Amino acid sequence: MSTKRNKELVSQGIKDWNELGGDSAKMRNWYEKYNAPSATYHRLSRDMNLEQSIQYMNDYSGFPDLKFSIDDMVAEGNKVALRYTMQFTHDKTLRGIPATGKLIVVKGVQIFSIAAGKIVESWDFPDSLGAMTQLGAILSAAPKK
Repeated sequence: MSTKRNKELVSQGIKDWNELGGDSAKMRNWYEKYNAPSATYHRLSRDMNLEQSIQYMNDYSGFPDLKFSIDDMVAEGNKVALRYTMQFTHDKTLRGIPATGKLIVVKGVQIFSIAAGKIVESWDFPDSLGAMTQLGAILSAAPKK
């Protein structure tokens, strides 16, 4: 596929993700539509296969306002890189952290490798420290006066 088609695939994938409305069944269908069965996901915590990635992202099901926006996107060859913003209202327990009701905004960078119209590999680098600080799991340092 051309770099233009690869960018279109990633853009459409994010648009479709934003329409899932937190539905875990739809999330599985999304993964199957956009990802090769042998896809590998490199996350900060660990590498995952398709099924492990679906289970990992199921933690975000139930957040109907979860949205990703593309801040920048570049492509070369079979790779597409983007800088994104993710946001959702923390209105249920997430990875053991009780709901705060806060709007959580997380910036990140993700790189996709695409073959035959499917994502075959992905590297995701979200600002996990910023997210955990917003969730109240990590105290932020008070500014010096």
